[in-house]
Amino acid sequence: MSGMDQEEFLKIEKLLKNVINASNRTTRAVRAFVGFLLIQVAFGTIAGVLYLFSQIGDESRDWLAVFAAVLYLLGFVLANIFAWGEFSDSGVEDSSFKSYSSGSASYSSASSARSSNSKSTKCKVCNGALDPDKRCSIEPGHKQY
Repeated sequence: MSGMDQEEFLKIEKLLKNVINASNRTTRAVRAFVGFLLIQVAFGTIAGVLYLFSQIGDESRDWLAVFAAVLYLLGFVLANIFAWGEFSDSGVEDSSFKSYSSGSASYSSASSARSSNSKSTKCKVCNGALDPDKRCSIEPGHKQY
């Protein structure tokens, strides 16, 4: 039984790194969505309770209803800021979503849109992550024209 040669080992190593990078991107994207929902639920619950208190009794508490509405809008804004920050950190490129959301786009148009992004943080050869010096984290010798 012969062992793996160096080339096969490097291919498997590259594949495993690609899988890990894809898993990390997915985790960050899911974290963005779940964080958005949790922030919305928290602010919405507090705003709803405050609004209900503003409606109880005979005296006017319009200021509390207005505060509840402002609190709800603040929660929406903060949830969006958090979600878009996490999503942009995930490394999932929005160009691929734009091409898929049209409904008639194919995989090739999504990959061409992805490769035409000049400020990409992905390796143009293997789609691995780039470090701050624009070197591929999977295969540092890849050229990034």
